[in-house]
Amino acid sequence: MSDAFAAKLQAVAADLRSLIRGDVRFDEVTRVLYSTGACMYRITPLGVVFPKSREDVVATVRYAADRGIPVIPRGGGSSRCGQELGTGIVLDFTRYMDRIPELDPANGRVRVEPGCTLTALTTALKAHNKYFPPDPSSGDVCALGGMLATNSKGAHSVKYGTTRDYLESLEVVLASGEVIRTEPVDRNGPRLAALLTDPVQGPIYRGLLH
Repeated sequence: MSDAFAAKLQAVAADLRSLIRGDVRFDEVTRVLYSTGACMYRITPLGVVFPKSREDVVATVRYAADRGIPVIPRGGGSSRCGQELGTGIVLDFTRYMDRIPELDPANGRVRVEPGCTLTALTTALKAHNKYFPPDPSSGDVCALGGMLATNSKGAHSVKYGTTRDYLESLEVVLASGEVIRTEPVDRNGPRLAALLTDPVQGPIYRGLLH
């Protein structure tokens, strides 16, 4: 590692520590540990951030966007295709943002943070005689955020469908650092017309329509 690159790592880490409450790890051991996952690839990141809140995520993403640094969200690192790897800042949600803030078995709804593992959700639902149907083989370690990102399936997907079939809404931090909440939208309804004129969401929906 060159002196210039080492200085860059220290500067970025110091900046992030001043911005967020979560942990910032840019040491060599952490970078090596996060350079691989369940895939065959190896890509060493700049460092790893363990956010404690949505505000931490927003601050990290905005910082990275302003400096052209890639951001790699990561759950259990169980993807076989390498989505958990990258040369930028890894956001590991499994250390702190792994909670289940809301569980409403009567209405068949649950709200989870992206680092919540499938096993943790399954255990919580079992107490209410409910279960989450998608069952990928990495269920013990995979996180719900990763399952949503890759639309995970499992051995019973033919019968029960995939992760997106059980999705109602997402709170999303965009690459710009803006936060939006997705929702079901009727292509011919009045809500879509309003979204198309929204300064943040408009470009997204216009892109989807074309």
